[in-house]
Amino acid sequence: MKKNYRVSLWNVLLLMGAIIFLGGCPQANEPSGGGEQQGEIKSEELKGVWELFVAANQQTSNIFLYFDGTTMYSAVKAGGQFTAIPAGTPFLQYKDGKLQYGASGSTTVEFVGKKNGKNIDLYAKVNGQVVSVASYTLKPSTESGESIKEAGTEEPCTGPCIRSIMFDRKHLAYNDANLTVTVALSGKNFNLIASQPDTDVKAGLFDTDDVLQGGLVKVTDIDTVNHRATVSLPVPQISAGEATVEGKKYMVRVKICGKYAKVQAPLTITKEARLTENPALEKSLIPSNEVSASTTVKMTVKGCNLAVAGGVFV
Repeated sequence: MKKNYRVSLWNVLLLMGAIIFLGGCPQANEPSGGGEQQGEIKSEELKGVWELFVAANQQTSNIFLYFDGTTMYSAVKAGGQFTAIPAGTPFLQYKDGKLQYGASGSTTVEFVGKKNGKNIDLYAKVNGQVVSVASYTLKPSTESGESIKEAGTEEPCTGPCIRSIMFDRKHLAYNDANLTVTVALSGKNFNLIASQPDTDVKAGLFDTDDVLQGGLVKVTDIDTVNHRATVSLPVPQISAGEATVEGKKYMVRVKICGKYAKVQAPLTITKEARLTENPALEKSLIPSNEVSASTTVKMTVKGCNLAVAGGVFV
């Protein structure tokens, strides 16, 4: 006679733990050897907004593309807004009727592709031959094409300028033990900074009323060859009473050679992470004879500001 036994939640979690974190990642599709052929990607197939996924586990690159049928605009999404692709960073472009991948001053690689449902799998092509799988896939996105176009259309830059501002952390809890963020800057013509009347590069945090918080911090770690720089910025200290779930918003702005860069990047300080509902298991009862080393149970955890939790453990 078949019997059902209640299995302890903790036993289930112990069983699922190793499996969830040791599970393999899906692999990129390999180009077929003798069947389906890759072909030139036609312009009409590229129209619209796309997100670029990279590597075998298909992680997002945070690079978005908008193709209007003539010009391809590329932009990085960071902190909820789009900024121009940093100088020297490889990007996709549609040129001379072909899709190419490369960076300013580097040799471009031509891509061919095939449809994979609504996506396009990209493959490297050298001297007319598909030589290897390029682990890039374009997936349709609902992001705003105009926002990508605006960010991806760079203004002329004859002197030192900032093109991108990136953080190591863009969301902090008000009571974080480390109220400092590392800001990475990239741009153009950093080699000309020393020849300018004002040679200072400074960064600071501004509130929503455009009031500078604390003061500007001088950027001293500047790579004039690769046009990159880094600086550590202290973030404002706010009390528990001032902190909210939605958070206080700030913008990082950079003053380079006497002028503020057009590019800005947002930073948010909120209350600490917390659960808003009790964790929910997909199953609460499993027959004991169905439990094995590979048995897993899906758990749903809902909360707010989980990004600042430093990980969620069950």
